[in-house]
Amino acid sequence: MSAPGRPSAVAHLRRPATIRERCANILATGLGGGLTHFRVEPSRLPQVADFVAAVTRRRYPGLAIPYHSRWRHLDAGGVARVAALGAALSRLPAAERARAKIDLIVTSVLLDAGAGETWRFREEHTGQTFARSEGLAVASFRMFEAGLFSSDPSRPWRTDAAVLMDLEESRMARGFQASAANPLAGLDGRVGLLKRLGRAMKGAPHLFDALRGRATQSRLDAPIILEAVLEALEEIWPERIELDGVGLGDTWPHPAAAGSGPSAGLVPLHKLSQWLAYSLVEPLEEAGVEGADRGPPRSPRAAGGRARGAGPDRASPDQGPGRRHLGSRARAGRRPAGRRATDSSRQRRHVVLTGETIACPAASTSSTTRWSSTSSA
Repeated sequence: MSAPGRPSAVAHLRRPATIRERCANILATGLGGGLTHFRVEPSRLPQVADFVAAVTRRRYPGLAIPYHSRWRHLDAGGVARVAALGAALSRLPAAERARAKIDLIVTSVLLDAGAGETWRFREEHTGQTFARSEGLAVASFRMFEAGLFSSDPSRPWRTDAAVLMDLEESRMARGFQASAANPLAGLDGRVGLLKRLGRAMKGAPHLFDALRGRATQSRLDAPIILEAVLEALEEIWPERIELDGVGLGDTWPHPAAAGSGPSAGLVPLHKLSQWLAYSLVEPLEEAGVEGADRGPPRSPRAAGGRARGAGPDRASPDQGPGRRHLGSRARAGRRPAGRRATDSSRQRRHVVLTGETIACPAASTSSTTRWSSTSSA
């Protein structure tokens, strides 16, 4: 039996309200000049707002703004791939169409990580060449279309647990057109993630059915979608931080996070899971399950990363290498008090809206920080 309070603490870290609360605490520290690597300049917010508004109005003059979800990337280059998918699935019942689309979008989102500066994907159907997130989206669509993840050749539009668990890196390399001349960063990590997804899928209800079962009068609040995603995928993430044996995924320590109880000092971001949850809304709505938006702001990269050049977050003059904030909680073989782990080339930074950065291990790291419900805040 787990320690008292652990299930509620883990659930607390999966709620959008907690993401807002902990990030707001870090922002408040930044507004008071208390962040180590960045300072927050509210005077620059109007410039950011004007920039975002101008881009939005230029892109969507009538302000008919679609969901910023993975589905937009699947139509990269002006190719109506999503419509083609709809046509291919048109004879199936609504629930089956939803399951197929969710299979696609889960796989595509989980494959979406930094591709590297030089990797390119040339789409044979159109002759167009794509890079980065759009390239990964188009490649994942074409692999799904070809039945790479299906155990039934007559039903290519599906993802089966057994196929994912036996997935070979060479097959994925061919699907991504990856080679020594066209290297894709983190290919082995992507394959490992899909293998773990397969294990998580085995014996579990389809995500569509799990979500539909949580609906009240065919309605799902956004926090419920996110919580269901986090529960379904909790075993697939690389080992990072655990709270009494439960992996917390995209959750990190920060001295300004505050909070109370076993989760104090932790900042949940759940960036990829949020984007996945948001990308599930469209197939759910098409199947008659209405979503209500009470979730955090969408697209962390768009809201935070891309606006940083004009944004209110400014590097402090004494900014050095990013650090993981471990505070008084250290893993086995803890460091002497007052010392922090420094970044290595296997770590990257995450930007949280108005600019504080948290250095976090890349997918290849295998170290785990054990977070106990008896730890002090």
